[in-house]
Amino acid sequence: MYPCLFTIIKCFAVGLLLNGCTTLATDSQVPADELSQKEEVMLGDAVMPRMLQMLGGRYHDEVIQRAVQRIGVVLGGRGPRPSLSYHFVVADRSEAALFTLPGGNIILTRGLLWRLDDELALSSILDEAVRRCSARPFGGKASRKMLNVSAEILAVRPEKTLVRPDSPEIRLAKLILERDRKRPAADFREPVSGANEILFSGEERAAFEQIKQLEAAYLLLDKARALEADGQTKSALSAYFEAATAAPEEPQILAALGTAYLRNGELTSAMIHLRKAESLQKDNYRILMGLGYGALLRNDLKSADSYLRQSVSLLPEQENVYLIAEVLLKQGFVEQSLKNYLLVVEADPDSKMGRAAKSRIAALENNR
Repeated sequence: MYPCLFTIIKCFAVGLLLNGCTTLATDSQVPADELSQKEEVMLGDAVMPRMLQMLGGRYHDEVIQRAVQRIGVVLGGRGPRPSLSYHFVVADRSEAALFTLPGGNIILTRGLLWRLDDELALSSILDEAVRRCSARPFGGKASRKMLNVSAEILAVRPEKTLVRPDSPEIRLAKLILERDRKRPAADFREPVSGANEILFSGEERAAFEQIKQLEAAYLLLDKARALEADGQTKSALSAYFEAATAAPEEPQILAALGTAYLRNGELTSAMIHLRKAESLQKDNYRILMGLGYGALLRNDLKSADSYLRQSVSLLPEQENVYLIAEVLLKQGFVEQSLKNYLLVVEADPDSKMGRAAKSRIAALENNR
């Protein structure tokens, strides 16, 4: 049984249900009193991993992650709250967005990096993030928004609440990019304060150039998803494969291809691509859920149970909780499976998964 996530502040609590542990989704209203810095850091540290899952997981290129963290920490030390231990993470998502979370936690997306010209452009983004992240809670609209978003994430709100075309996080990214385009061209011959800490190494510059070249493959992925949504399964599979051929080391693309194979009933091909995706991005709830579903279809209940428990521990959603219920039912744990089906129904009774769970519950109740 997975333990419930610890209570962060008075009104923030989330639990994970697997074998009898009750899931909680509490009121997302922020507390009336100001948080201490310690409480703020605790909140941010709880929100960061959950939000990363909602945004596609941590991007797998560690050269890029280290460069962003290195430059961000330098700017954080020069910012309004140098006492914070800043953490910068690149999320594996194509929309250009920037998220500032409590306690010095900052997430920028892979799609935002595509649009940066150089390290000075990255510094501009990170400096703006530090200044926004440094605002004390309730010091203005930005900091209150930061806390409200954090509360929504801890309340296990749907992913679609995070990044919308009109979301503040995307508008902020666009504003900074537009402003940065207007700056004079960088002249690296001029002395820059802390230049060695801000400028890219040769390895880092190559990694950032490489990530920009991946945008075409992700456009193919978007095309594949659109074709599949339109019912053109064969054409969609071809487009998924083309995207994976163009970017064979991108876990998001490999996982999408593997999941498409799963839906098409091609289990061997599905598991090959999902396993490769998992080898590149270990902690991604969607990849683990795909592996768990594939194992379930193969009746490998032990592997299915392991993958799905890992998936739910990272981010509980209707799909993976429903699949856990299916595994428990096949293992003969009827009461535990009923509790999980009930959670799925409570989350959204009118969704596809909610209706399927209600049907399962009715059938099990009738057989008692």
